Amino acid sequence: MDGISRYVTNLVTHLMELGANHEYFLIINPAFPTERGRREEGRTLPFSPSPALHFMEAPSPLLSLRDFYSLPAFLTRLGIHLFHAPNYLTSPWTGSYTKVVTVHDLIPFLYPKTLWRSGWKWKLYYKSKYPTYLVLHKADHLIADSARTKRDIMDLFGISPEKITVVWPGIEARFHAGEKPSGGFLKKYGLEGDFLLYLGRQDPYKGLGLLIEAYRALDPVLRKRYRLVIAGKKDARYLNLLLDLIDRLSLKDRVHFLGYVPDEDLVPLYKAASLFIYPSLYEGFGFPPLEAMASGTPVIYSRGSSLEEVIGENGLAFTPNSVPELAQAIRTLLQDSRYRATVSERGRQYTTTLTWQKTAKAILGVYETAGEDL
Repeated sequence: MDGISRYVTNLVTHLMELGANHEYFLIINPAFPTERGRREEGRTLPFSPSPALHFMEAPSPLLSLRDFYSLPAFLTRLGIHLFHAPNYLTSPWTGSYTKVVTVHDLIPFLYPKTLWRSGWKWKLYYKSKYPTYLVLHKADHLIADSARTKRDIMDLFGISPEKITVVWPGIEARFHAGEKPSGGFLKKYGLEGDFLLYLGRQDPYKGLGLLIEAYRALDPVLRKRYRLVIAGKKDARYLNLLLDLIDRLSLKDRVHFLGYVPDEDLVPLYKAASLFIYPSLYEGFGFPPLEAMASGTPVIYSRGSSLEEVIGENGLAFTPNSVPELAQAIRTLLQDSRYRATVSERGRQYTTTLTWQKTAKAILGVYETAGEDL
């Protein structure tokens, strides 16, 4: 499940729990299995049945050119009062309803090199900026995942601050539960022994080259005890660059790439790690380090972007792009077990306050304020 799918699933689930006198229509992409199709295959959408929740198939595949024109007319015919787009990749046009758009981050505009894996149509879409400009300006209200994302929206697209409400997403309760993983789980991923973990996308702005160099700067005794594990969907082009770096630094037997890790394996993976390291230069929010903290794993992160805002004193921060500082942060936590336990407990306690109940309540408040007559 990707980040936006997780956002929608948790938001809808907890809006239902609030029990407000509203009806909700979840618009399903016809390019993917519908609720009926899922049920026929023995699968269900991850929502409890509710008379207030309805599923509708969009008239055209979402994000297609036809969708940009057909969706507003479809929503108007449906007679809805408010439409919430869970990201800004939606039709810039609107209809006889209030429109709220969530902006998680603006990475394609701030780090355009991340678009190298995209097709020419998406490269043109982002390069022009105009479709996104229209979406953000024509929306009645915007929700930003962090104050940093809000500032980026204002700086890049000239949106007034009054039009943007910051609502942090929540961290699922499942990350707080569970015991240390079994030997069978560790063997499944070839993870016998202690290890340091990164989990996320493989992109240059994620700082993986920096992480590998900082790992090489550790004392040999620490490298011998702790392997570096990099988890997340592999991308051949960038992976080859990282493998070249690993080869040059003679770390071939100490750095392990797991590839994609399914959602159900995230909790035991986080719990098995000695440290979670997130050297990303930019995040709109940053789920992985917060999930690791909720699992009781101490986190090291790069200052700047939203990470400093959402993690703060509850993890150990280092200056972006500083190999020596990152290496020293790793040494500090590995060599001082008492401090490591303190950071672990501080992070675990802090993330219990980041609930989806709180997020859903805040977003419902945005709906009711933006919609006025809801």
